[in-house]
Amino acid sequence: MLVNELRERFSSLNMREKMRLSDFLLLVAYLQNCLEESFNKKECTIKMEVNPFRYRNVKPGKYVEITIRGSYFKSREGFSFYADGSIGFCGWASGVNETPILRAFDRWLKNYE
Repeated sequence: MLVNELRERFSSLNMREKMRLSDFLLLVAYLQNCLEESFNKKECTIKMEVNPFRYRNVKPGKYVEITIRGSYFKSREGFSFYADGSIGFCGWASGVNETPILRAFDRWLKNYE
């Protein structure tokens, strides 16, 4: 699954300006599920969990970040939604450790396609 494909699919839905708290909470749920699933299947090399989602400032078109923690880090990017509509995906991860994060976004997008 390629990051650019996910970005294109998200962009084609014109969702960023319309996203509400419930959309982000659903993504957080998908992410936690995919992280647990991948670790249990030994698909990733570290155990990761979603950090508590800070949702006080979730407004359409505003910056929103969903972070994760692992065995040797406390807070790294899972997803970043920027005010200009661009998205960041786990820039720190590679290979098997990015797979559950990208899988979660793919499953989440399917709800809106």
